Amino acid sequence: KLTVKEIKLKNPLIKNVGILSTTGSIKTGLYKEYLGIVGINAILPTKIDQEILVMEAIYGKKGIKAGKKRHAKKLLLQASEKLIKEGADAIILGCTEIPLVLKQKDFGMKIYDPMEISAKEIIKYVSESAPVLPYHYEVNTFLIIFYPGRCCSTHRLSAFFCFQDLTAIGPSQQGLSRTLCILSTG
Repeated sequence: KLTVKEIKLKNPLIKNVGILSTTGSIKTGLYKEYLGIVGINAILPTKIDQEILVMEAIYGKKGIKAGKKRHAKKLLLQASEKLIKEGADAIILGCTEIPLVLKQKDFGMKIYDPMEISAKEIIKYVSESAPVLPYHYEVNTFLIIFYPGRCCSTHRLSAFFCFQDLTAIGPSQQGLSRTLCILSTG
C-alpha cells in the first residue's frame, strides 16, 4: 500500500506501472490489486520473461542470490525494457534483491523500491510518534539507527532498524540479500 500511495502522491498522472518481482509475489496479486484500486494498470512480464529473465536474475546460478550482480542486472534491464515497451510509465522493484542491482540512474523513468519506501515511513512514524524523546537519527545509505541522544552509555538501546546488504556465509545461502530488521530491547 505504501508503494502505491507514494506513486499516486508523487506522480498522479501515471497510468501504467511495470512490476518486477518473484513469481510468488506476482501470484499474490498484491501490487496489481492495490494499483488497480487507484486506477493504475499493472504491467507484468510474460510468463516466459518472468522465468528466464526475472527469476533467473534472482535465483539462477549467475543470479543475485548467488552473489552475481552483473549478469543479473543485464537480465533485469531486459525485463524492464520489455515492460517499458508495453507502456510502463514507472517500475516497481518488488523484490528485496532487485534494488541491489537496479538503480534509478539505470532508468529514464521513476523506479520505486518498496523496502526504501517502507524504511522512510518507519522513520517518519517513529519521529512523529515520539517527538518528546531525545532520539538522534543517523541515516546512511542502508543503515538507520535510533538511540538516546547524549546518554547512550547509561540508557539501553531503544530500537535498532537495519536496512542493509548482507552477505550470507553458509554454503546453501551464498549471496546477497537485503533485510529490514526491527529490534526493540527497552
